Order: sequence, then structure tokens, then C-alpha cells
Amino acid sequence: MALKHRINGHGGDAKGSMRKLVDQARKAGIFLKLASGTGSFDDPVEAMIALRNSLAHGNSQIHAPGMAMQVFDSCAWGIDILFPATRCSRP
Repeated sequence: MALKHRINGHGGDAKGSMRKLVDQARKAGIFLKLASGTGSFDDPVEAMIALRNSLAHGNSQIHAPGMAMQVFDSCAWGIDILFPATRCSRP
């Protein structure tokens, strides 16, 4: 959802696969381009896609409950890249 929001903005077309949105983000310089010869799990964005697809579409693997933190870490990393923190002053 964060990727769709970053690419499409408010009210933009929300259609498109994660692969298509990631490719758009790479072309826009939001995510680094995939280096040639890089394995899919060597690139954190590709690993994030594989993780998302595995969880969204299912597979035969059984995941331990402790893996939830790895999923959260991956999501948080991606969101941090999509929406870098800006400094704000608090009273």
C-alpha cells in the first residue's frame, strides 16, 4: 500500500502488480536499480517482493511465529525508503 501511495499518490490509479510498481519506483530512482547478475535475495527489494508474494499467495512453507518480526522489519525498511523521515520540531 505504501508503494502504491508513493507511485500513484492520492486518488491515482491503484492498479498494477507489485512488480510493475517496483519497476516504476526503480525507474523513478526511489529504489536502487537491480544490479546485473544480482540474485533475487541479494537485493532487499527483490527479497521483499518474494516475501510479499509468499505471504499473499501462499506456499507450502510453514513459518515460525518469530518470523513476523522479519516481515515487519522488511516492511518498515521499504516504507522508510519510500517516505524518508523529515525533521520536525516539537514543542
